Amino acid sequence: MAFRVASAAGAGGSAESFTPTVTFATPGTSSISYGTQTGTYVKIDSVYLFTLKLQFTPTIGTASGAIRIGGLPATATADSIIALGELNDQWSPELGSGAEWSAYGLIASGVTYMEVKLMRVRNSGPELYTMDALDVSGATGAALTATGLLFAS
Repeated sequence: MAFRVASAAGAGGSAESFTPTVTFATPGTSSISYGTQTGTYVKIDSVYLFTLKLQFTPTIGTASGAIRIGGLPATATADSIIALGELNDQWSPELGSGAEWSAYGLIASGVTYMEVKLMRVRNSGPELYTMDALDVSGATGAALTATGLLFAS
């Protein structure tokens, strides 16, 4: 199987940049200020290998719903689970004591954003949690890093 490496600029195999953003399912009157806001990708056929790094301080206002990391380099044509390298101590989900959760991102087919999720496995099966506006309310310098594959046409 042969793969063709291309970037948005047409230079074979070179990394291109994109600007990731933070928003919410219902943005309302929220605003976000960024300390760090970087993203890079390499496109191989219809697959984008990307990394992103964000540090942000939200003003929630009337925002609600899932945290969305937008501005990804293409619209997904298949669901993807993304590895999150860091969620710093500014994230404060209401998970209860003794919770050992793993963070991941989910990109659903047809969108250009990733939702931030948490999961833990218990005897009764997996337990899932979607991070939302309340989980970063009052945060100063919430940080997130991610690396993953985005499948697009």
